[in-house]
Amino acid sequence: MLKRGMRNGFRVVLFFVIFLSVFMLLGNVLLYASYQQLVGVHGRATEGSIGFTVVDSTSPNVTIVFPEAVQYTSSTVDINLSLHESGYCEYSLDGGVTNNTLTARDGNTSYTGDTGSIDDALYTFRAYCNDTSGNRNDTEFLAFSVSTGTSSDAAAGGGGGGGGGGGGSSPAKETTWVVDVARLKASANLGETKKKYFQITNNGVTALVFTLRHNVDSYLSFSDDSLEIDPNTSKKVTATFKAPERGKPDVYTGEITVSTKGSKKKIPVIFEVSSGKALIDMSVYIPPVSQKLGVGEDLTFDVELDPAEEGEREVTLLYMVKDFSDVVHLQYEEVVMLDKAMAHRVSLDASDLLDGEYILVVAATDSHGTSVDSQVFTVDLGVALSASFGMDHFSLLWFALVALIAVALGWFLWIHHRGHGRGGRFRRRRSSGFAASLGLGELQGKLMALEEAKAGGFVKDSSYRKGKRSLSSKMKKRLGR
Repeated sequence: MLKRGMRNGFRVVLFFVIFLSVFMLLGNVLLYASYQQLVGVHGRATEGSIGFTVVDSTSPNVTIVFPEAVQYTSSTVDINLSLHESGYCEYSLDGGVTNNTLTARDGNTSYTGDTGSIDDALYTFRAYCNDTSGNRNDTEFLAFSVSTGTSSDAAAGGGGGGGGGGGGSSPAKETTWVVDVARLKASANLGETKKKYFQITNNGVTALVFTLRHNVDSYLSFSDDSLEIDPNTSKKVTATFKAPERGKPDVYTGEITVSTKGSKKKIPVIFEVSSGKALIDMSVYIPPVSQKLGVGEDLTFDVELDPAEEGEREVTLLYMVKDFSDVVHLQYEEVVMLDKAMAHRVSLDASDLLDGEYILVVAATDSHGTSVDSQVFTVDLGVALSASFGMDHFSLLWFALVALIAVALGWFLWIHHRGHGRGGRFRRRRSSGFAASLGLGELQGKLMALEEAKAGGFVKDSSYRKGKRSLSSKMKKRLGR
């Protein structure tokens, strides 16, 4: 009885574990499918390598650099929109009734322009942007105002044969100035020079003197380190990036500081320097889900490699994470065999990174030279953990839960059947002792022997019935029945 109970109990446990395992597996499959849709990447097997086809189903990230949510004293307001990928942008000041075009810059990732002359009023600026896959983002907007008018009050008083005068003054206008870029990025090969431009606008009522400084070593210089800008006037600054002839291919980072009268603005700088000799076209792409990480998350990105010549080759991939002080926080290297265009997915442990903005640097080196590329991402303590982190821990949690339930249920069934087994043995011992005290043991033995003889065909049916009646009668007498 005990063994049968244990077998039944463990069958129940086994069925329960199998049921939960199947449920967990289906849950993980559904979660993984949702995660793949969120990331926007679907696996595609290729001969000799594993590649990925990027399917973009995510709206572009749009940043309104300018205008700002302030009061402008100029009737013309500068506009600068930044995208995290190539796309197209327009803007509206009247809720989309009239959409206005902008000028594309930096590979269609930045759009600039101005409002033209507009009246003094409160405006709602809304950006309308699409990426190259047709995904739309029209959720970014802000309010600003324009006030170019002046007012003055004059008061005069006199009396008693004399006169006196009083004067009034116009209220002081808000002094503001802006820079039309949020970040400056240039790419060059060793020995090359590239120029980038940005504009400083003085929206105040007095002339301002601006000073420009940077910490990008000797790779960067300005057309003017100091310049004076009149009220309601803009000036363009030329930033010249020069890659050394015999330098090291790398991504150099730093900041430009623009300051005037106790206020300053910082412009992050990225300077990508390749050797120009590598026979590989390489680019790096960070999916939107990894562009803003919570603390403790992995950084996931795709490296797209395209060889310029046929034939298999060995390519060394170097991954680095830097900040804008050019400090390296992470570094990892691997070797891949490349014989055709491929996209290589990589995940780096970024759990030690603190809040802030970082640059992912990827360098691909073959026997001829090195190509580099970079992308910016941020770490924010307030961001929830991503689907990839959640998926791994979701599986672990399910396994732990199933194990605990199985152990608890198995222990309960073991105790239950063990108790029944002890009771059964006790009852059997008690019954045997009681029968022996009445002298029934001998009669029971004879009855069992008669049963065995009947089963073996050693006695006739009539003899069996007669003997059984006799033994039963004697047992009843001893029991007092």
